[in-house]
Amino acid sequence: MSNFIIDNVDIYDGSGLDPGTRERGGVGRSNYGGGAGWSTMPVEVRIDGKGLALAPGIIDSHTHFDAQVTWDPMVTPSPSMA
Repeated sequence: MSNFIIDNVDIYDGSGLDPGTRERGGVGRSNYGGGAGWSTMPVEVRIDGKGLALAPGIIDSHTHFDAQVTWDPMVTPSPSMA
């Protein structure tokens, strides 16, 4: 049994596909997917993700500006990296 499943969520998985062109799915403790089975899977918590986006494992928003800001207060190279 999964700890939780998020149903009806748009999954952005890094493939470049529009999430609206594939089946909606859910996410469990350590995996995600779509199609048959997710809607009836036994689960401790079921969350309705309608209108929300899910990007499992592909968004890492941390930076290493802590040292750079000491010699470049504007952190000028950072916009070119985004």
